[in-house]
Amino acid sequence: MRARWGQAWAELRYDPAPVLMTMREVGRATVMTWQAAPVHGARTFWPLSTKLGPYEPEAVVVILEHPDQGPNGPIAGTRHALRFDVAVWPGGLPDYCDPGTSPEEATLGAHCAMVLALEERGYGRAVPLGASRMGSPDAPRAVWQSRWAWPAGPSLAEVRPLRGELAERFGCPVVIDHRSDVLYFGAIGEAEAGLSDEEAATLERVADEDEWDSRWALVLKQGANPPTPQWSTAKDLPLANGAMVHRLAFVSRSGVDPASFQRLEPQLATVLDAAPFVAICGWPGQGRPGDRHPQAFAVYWSETVQPSSPEQLAPSPGAVWVLAGQVNMAFDAARLPRPEVVAARSLSGPDSQSVLWEVVLRLHGGATMAEVASKAPVLRQVMGVSWLVVEPGGEGAVLLMGPSPHSRSLVLAPGVDGLRLANAEWQAAWGAAGLRGTEGLRPRLVAMAPLPANPEVEALDFVLPPGLDTTTAKAGLGKLATAMSYGWVEARPSPLGPSGLRLLVAETDPLPGFVAFDFSAEASWSTGLPFATGVEGETVRFCPTESPHLLLAGATGSGKSSAAQALLWGAAAAGATLIVIDPVKGGADFAFLRAWTAAFATDITEAASVLDLLLAEVARRKAANAAAGVGSWAELAEPPPPLVVMVDEFTSLTVAGAKLPASPNETPAQTAAREALEAEAAARSSIAMAIARVAREARSAGVSLLLATQRLSAAMLDRMVGAEDLKVNLARALLGRASLPERQVALRDGVSAPSLGEQVPKGRGWFEPLSGPPQVVQCWWASQDDLAEALRARRPPPPPGSSLAALVGPGDEPELAVSMEELERREEQGQ
Repeated sequence: MRARWGQAWAELRYDPAPVLMTMREVGRATVMTWQAAPVHGARTFWPLSTKLGPYEPEAVVVILEHPDQGPNGPIAGTRHALRFDVAVWPGGLPDYCDPGTSPEEATLGAHCAMVLALEERGYGRAVPLGASRMGSPDAPRAVWQSRWAWPAGPSLAEVRPLRGELAERFGCPVVIDHRSDVLYFGAIGEAEAGLSDEEAATLERVADEDEWDSRWALVLKQGANPPTPQWSTAKDLPLANGAMVHRLAFVSRSGVDPASFQRLEPQLATVLDAAPFVAICGWPGQGRPGDRHPQAFAVYWSETVQPSSPEQLAPSPGAVWVLAGQVNMAFDAARLPRPEVVAARSLSGPDSQSVLWEVVLRLHGGATMAEVASKAPVLRQVMGVSWLVVEPGGEGAVLLMGPSPHSRSLVLAPGVDGLRLANAEWQAAWGAAGLRGTEGLRPRLVAMAPLPANPEVEALDFVLPPGLDTTTAKAGLGKLATAMSYGWVEARPSPLGPSGLRLLVAETDPLPGFVAFDFSAEASWSTGLPFATGVEGETVRFCPTESPHLLLAGATGSGKSSAAQALLWGAAAAGATLIVIDPVKGGADFAFLRAWTAAFATDITEAASVLDLLLAEVARRKAANAAAGVGSWAELAEPPPPLVVMVDEFTSLTVAGAKLPASPNETPAQTAAREALEAEAAARSSIAMAIARVAREARSAGVSLLLATQRLSAAMLDRMVGAEDLKVNLARALLGRASLPERQVALRDGVSAPSLGEQVPKGRGWFEPLSGPPQVVQCWWASQDDLAEALRARRPPPPPGSSLAALVGPGDEPELAVSMEELERREEQGQ
């Protein structure tokens, strides 16, 4: 070897040549210490490793600094001015992961690797202070820590970007902790290294910091200073799906605003191995909740795909971090400065199919709650939630987002104020519908509860603000229904009086399209005659003691006949005497009642005769009341049964025809036809007069009219005799789809009548008693056979001889002790 190296110095023309001082073995390496002539010095020979390599073709040759000598031996970290070492490694540098590698060999090998790596990049040389093994000495794999001196610079901090080149030269992982001035190498990250928990954590932290520096170098503009990770803030929190969300805070370099790192999530996600979730948020300051640290920010990320919508984000310790990222993305899309999430809580119970979140925000960048509220539609769309409202909260805003509070998929957690959520939802709906009072105030929800008889319907009570009346509010029900995604909304009188409004709401039409007859329902004159079901699930009744007469209108196929059948069945079941007048269809719709009727008129002449007898019966009953000194038939000691008179297609019976003048040249047949028409006209006139008198006079006698018609116009109603009396004393029922003019004629308050919905089934319509506004009803249906059978079980038919004529009796009318005129006079005088 001496000969080869002597030849090397001669060929390299160094004169005088260096002198070999010592030679020693360090593991597999041979280390030769040479002394250079003063004219050359040791520094001249340091860069010659590559030129000396050919003299040892099967080895790695590295020229190293030789330490100065002190009283106690070599001084670590120094460089001798004349002496230098040549390390020859047959087969290459040592395996630092091999537990058989000695500390002296590891130190020498590390020194060689550092020289080879740094010289290639033009860096100054590092001199080892020593290397010591970490972990258990019995471990099958080795990890080393080493310290270095830099006589001419730079430092470990400056060579950190070269850790890749260093690892390649070392032949193993290399980690640099520039703060502690330690370089680690060997089997880093391997469980068999036998490191203590503290040692492993230190290496992981340093490796992560190196990795983050690499990431920021790819994300930031060239030359920008990367932020410094704060490892004490590192934390992992689990999500409900088992995934983990990581957090790490960073401190930006002096003069760099942490806000400049906002919106870098896409780039950071790329360098985080395409992480599907990354969020950059402020780090809490020392002041109020939501304050930002002036130099710090936090990065949250997860390797697992997270729900894109808070509505599907189940409550968990890490959920608030995911929510913060989703809020940031939504505010970016709305062109609003990013806020900070102060707190978040799920308002949903464990059985809820979707999640409703309450997120408290601290607003920054001059954003106001009003601006955030104005961007609520954008926030809702970007967040992918069914419902989102913005409420004021402290110094920021509160987001309520997720499923609609009235959604069937939502189950609120115990103790959550459902009224507050519903009010927030309705506040937004009133605003969307343009229904506001003075100063923009909106109706306030003060009470809500499902209807006992129909839980599908909810009753909501609102206090109206000044400047918004019930008429205006009712006119906007359609817009409200759209804003709330309700399929059905109706207004009702409010228990709060004129300053309030009650709404009945349901997701879909709460009335079924078909309701079978409820034969078990009570039928009495005082409680009313059941015939339909209302939207509140209640049985709807026509009560003659409140509304003595009823107008039933509806086109063919509307269910009008079924409603009339139900009303007459109830009257018969309540013990009333029935009269049916149906000249148009011959009483076909009421055949099941024939055995229970006192009269059944199927033509105009019969109808006029029956009504004459009816007037006689009215007179008889009024005379009986007068004789007994009572005001009503019901107050008599032995009151007679009430009378219900059904007149089908009454408008065709009560509108008189034109009079035909006699012609001197008419034939006997023409005379007969004219006389027949005159007789029919007289009968119609008689019928109209009779109906008008009954409507006006018969209430105290216990007589109720049920007047049915297919079509009713204002002109027809005005031409009828006694039309004004009818208008005053009639309850109304209108079945089937009807235009506004048709509703205004058939109903007293047709303008505010609730909608029947898009699809109007048979039997659906409005019922308007004298005591209240129109309400939507679904009339009952049963076959005539079923009606007759059920009625027979409730009340057998009356015995023969129970006709109206028999009730009145021959000669009764002329023998009245008090004339009709006298009775009318007494009524007018209040006697």
